[in-house]
Amino acid sequence: MSKSKKIKSFFLAAAALLLTGCTTIAANPSFYDDKLVNVGDNEVYNNIESTVIDLLKDQSTTKSDVRDAVLAKLAESYFGKWEDVDKESDFAKDVNRRVAKLLLDDIKGGSYSYRSKFDEEKFALSIVKKFYKVNGSYDLSLTSAWHKDIIFTPDVTEDNVGTVALHLDYYSDYINDVLVPKVYQSKLVEKYLIENEYRSLYLSHARKVHYVAITINDNHPEAARYLIDEFIDSNIINGTAETANLEILANAWRGVDSQFVSNESALLNAAELVGAGFDNTIYGDLLSDYNKITADVKTTDSSIESTFTSNGSYTKEVGLDIKTTDTKVLDYTTDGWYVRDGGLSSLPTAIRDRLFSRSVESGVDYVLDDEGNSENGGHLSDDETEINSYVRNIHGKYYLMPESVDRKDSRNFLNFDASSKTYYIIQVDEAVNRAKFTVGDDSVYQNLDEIVGEVAKVLATKDTNKTLALSKYIEDMDIKFHDQDIYDYFQEQYPDIFDN
Repeated sequence: MSKSKKIKSFFLAAAALLLTGCTTIAANPSFYDDKLVNVGDNEVYNNIESTVIDLLKDQSTTKSDVRDAVLAKLAESYFGKWEDVDKESDFAKDVNRRVAKLLLDDIKGGSYSYRSKFDEEKFALSIVKKFYKVNGSYDLSLTSAWHKDIIFTPDVTEDNVGTVALHLDYYSDYINDVLVPKVYQSKLVEKYLIENEYRSLYLSHARKVHYVAITINDNHPEAARYLIDEFIDSNIINGTAETANLEILANAWRGVDSQFVSNESALLNAAELVGAGFDNTIYGDLLSDYNKITADVKTTDSSIESTFTSNGSYTKEVGLDIKTTDTKVLDYTTDGWYVRDGGLSSLPTAIRDRLFSRSVESGVDYVLDDEGNSENGGHLSDDETEINSYVRNIHGKYYLMPESVDRKDSRNFLNFDASSKTYYIIQVDEAVNRAKFTVGDDSVYQNLDEIVGEVAKVLATKDTNKTLALSKYIEDMDIKFHDQDIYDYFQEQYPDIFDN
């Protein structure tokens, strides 16, 4: 048995133990006294597995690792062993998507990039160092197909990371042994919330949003508003729900044409951010600075040259490539599910408070659009739809409006925070409340189970809910502990169970 397999067996053995009342708890894996290495008749000091096991027990994460192993086994009893799950089922697809998200978060934040460009082989090396095979081997030289020089632009997501940045099948051992159990544990907490704390789901004031935040560029103070106004007029008011994609505005503001997907160029021209001899986008400013570097020491801008060469560490051309990459990864949009308790803390307080107001809940899904239409046939009366000054329905999309609203202004859903000099367009796709969670023909949501699952997923990340859920599951298990340190850890983490 390999060292990594024995370590894993130690945790799984601990996970299988049941609760005992003895004064001092002490038990060890069956291989505790096995030799670490075979050296024939020669004596080697501390050449037994206890050297490894005792060291593991002294490490700060070991007790929590045992707890996670216990919960992983419990999760399997509810969801089934991962190897037995139908990989075409919705459950399996959800697990795989979450695994992809964990991997994406890791590779974006890890030390696997050089000059902001990701190298998959560096990530693979980190996995091998954790004693997991990559592409069926510990020898990376046997694999030649790697993703290299990958830039994590905003369009790289968990849905395509397995195509553009990682060969997911290379990491099946690591995924199955480490990431799937993490996802299982999260789904265990979500299961608890749905079955035992359903009320907390609609009391969370959850919001599904997609917003763009664009801060005034001091080099061209008017540029941001000109571009935003043009986008609102062309893509929102006179466009469709599809053309109102806020990523288009973000792409235009960056100004890197290789990232354009729609009418970004037309927007920039109409807003007069680009023209003969000038480019007032973020990328345009970068090129403008670069052009101030000349071969003549008398005319070059030495300060700018220093920033492009990192004080002479590399050529200006390399510096331009690095800064271009940094520009491409700038992300001006935020999207996803968030709850009032701690959610969207990056928004200005006034805008955030308004977003989580109950008036938003009575507006989204109900307010008539500018032509008097409603997705739900207008659940509220005409008077009620008229007085909701929190959201505006344009072509079936709901926009958060600022506190001061001019009804005659067609762009009155544009929010502005003066302290940060930032403009916000906030699309509110969902705003849950108790009435909307009504089950039956009167429910606003035709996809109620999906909404419930998304809200539970957000709430399951909170430590309080994790403790509540795991305490309940651990209490329901018939656990014996054969190790005093592990017993003490569980007693410390879940005192309500042991105090009863």
